[in-house]
Amino acid sequence: MFEGIAPALAALGSTQVMGFVFLGAIIGLVAGILPGLGNVQAMAVALPFTFGLDRLTAIYFLSSICASATYAGAIPAILVNIPGTPANAATTIEGYPMAKRGEGARALS
Repeated sequence: MFEGIAPALAALGSTQVMGFVFLGAIIGLVAGILPGLGNVQAMAVALPFTFGLDRLTAIYFLSSICASATYAGAIPAILVNIPGTPANAATTIEGYPMAKRGEGARALS
């Protein structure tokens, strides 16, 4: 079960993988901020671009899209009371009143 950890960590150190992780994080941030476009939709749009990639690079790329889109969905939920992703619907309950009181930066952190 644990024999794949060492090759996965070694692959994460390559510049190509780190570049795709960074690109996936940027794509995920944009997808998470836009209401109605969540992590699943962003991954579905990005999936054809992974066909020419190495398997581990594609998994890292799609995983970074998923993680950053879920995190970025809290930004519109806190600032404008519209959750960017369904996972951030509960964030509107406490985050938006904090933003209205002028504590938006604290709510985002």
